[in-house]
Amino acid sequence: MLLSPNEIHENMTITVDNKVCKVISCEMHGTGQTGRIFVIKAKTIPDGNHIEKRLRAEEKVAETKLDRAEMEYSYSDADFFYFYNPATFDQVPVAKELVGDNAPFLKEGAKIQVEYLGEKPVNIVFPQSVELTVANCVPPSHEEASTMKEAELENGITVLVPQFIKQGDVVRIDVEKRKFLERKKEEKK
Repeated sequence: MLLSPNEIHENMTITVDNKVCKVISCEMHGTGQTGRIFVIKAKTIPDGNHIEKRLRAEEKVAETKLDRAEMEYSYSDADFFYFYNPATFDQVPVAKELVGDNAPFLKEGAKIQVEYLGEKPVNIVFPQSVELTVANCVPPSHEEASTMKEAELENGITVLVPQFIKQGDVVRIDVEKRKFLERKKEEKK
C-alpha cells in the first residue's frame, strides 16, 4: 500500500530506497506556500542502521507489512538467540545483531514479539518495561531521600534508583531508556 508522508507514523514499517525500515519519527517542515517537506527518521531492518529521508508532500512510500509472532526466549549460543514458538512448536534462531544491546533483558521463558519479513525473522520487539530483581546496592537511606543511588540488577545492568530501594526488591525498568520506573508492590498473603 502506498502512503503519503502525512500518513506515516512512529513504529510503522515502510520501504525507502529499497530498504525495509522501522519509522522512528516523521516531522513536517515548511508551509503550504513554501512547500511542505517531511523528514522521516528510521532504522533499517534487520541491520539497525539509522537513515533520514526527505519527502515532498506529493511523494509516496510503500508500507511494508511484517508478520508478528509471540515467542518464548529459550537460550543463546555464540551466534544466535533461540526462541520457541508455542503455536508451531518450532525453535527459531535469531541473529544476535537483531537483539543488540537489549540482550541483558532476555530471561529464560520471557515472552517476546518476533517480526518476520516472509519466513525470515527481521526484528525483535521488546516490552516497554521489564521487572528485575536488585542484586546489589547500598542499604536504604532516609536522610538523602531526594537523591538517587546506583543499583546492580540481576542481569548485570546498573541503573539509578531511589534511596528506599534495597537488595532483593523487584523493580520495573524502562527497557529503551534503561531507567527505573517503580518498585513492584509486594503481594499481600
